[in-house]
Amino acid sequence: MDEITPLTEGDIHIWQADAAGLAPQQMELSALLSPDEEARARAFHTDRQRDHYICRRGLLRHLLGAYAGRDPQALRFDYGPYGKPALTEDSSLSFSVSHSGDLLVMTFTLNQPVGVDVEQIRPVENLDTLARRTLTADEYRHFLSLLPDLRLNVFFAYWTVKEAIMKASGRGLNLPAAQIGIEWVANGSPRLACIAGDPAASSRWHLRQIALGPEYAAALAVDGQVAQVTVYRWPDHVDI
Repeated sequence: MDEITPLTEGDIHIWQADAAGLAPQQMELSALLSPDEEARARAFHTDRQRDHYICRRGLLRHLLGAYAGRDPQALRFDYGPYGKPALTEDSSLSFSVSHSGDLLVMTFTLNQPVGVDVEQIRPVENLDTLARRTLTADEYRHFLSLLPDLRLNVFFAYWTVKEAIMKASGRGLNLPAAQIGIEWVANGSPRLACIAGDPAASSRWHLRQIALGPEYAAALAVDGQVAQVTVYRWPDHVDI
């Protein structure tokens, strides 16, 4: 397997993994956890939740350690006012993590805020009500103009882009989704139209959907410049 390619300015590395791919390495990943992470793992009510958390947190530590050139087990985290994590020892390395179903996605970059979101596409009760609450007026009109069979996938496309922006901003759900306006350009890619209270936002943000198969919607958001986006699949590229 290849070693992890170092990040340079403007690089975005996206890692995807699934539960089946992580399970054989759970023991090695669990050895990287801190005592408080071990305690949290023990608190989960089901084996599936516990195992997914161990693998998710262990893989995050492994990749962060590789990018930062540090011992993964020794890494410490600070948390922003709305819970966004950052490395205590290396503030230049930005990262974001999302998981849904059996899929895990992580993204890494340098010196700029980044967010990623993945959602398993599934039936949603009261989809129209949820769309009306989370979409802007223009987006909601677009949603209603679609055939009913198309609305679920389009809603998740909107939501994952908005959620990625919310995570990158560090505000999470404290930045209401309806205050983020998304447009779709001719090739089907998302573009930021506006963020309430930030008139210059549309000129700064880079948005991109991530193709992970028909069962999932996923998106990347970067508040800065993007030179290259590379997607890796665990465990095809590195070894522990």
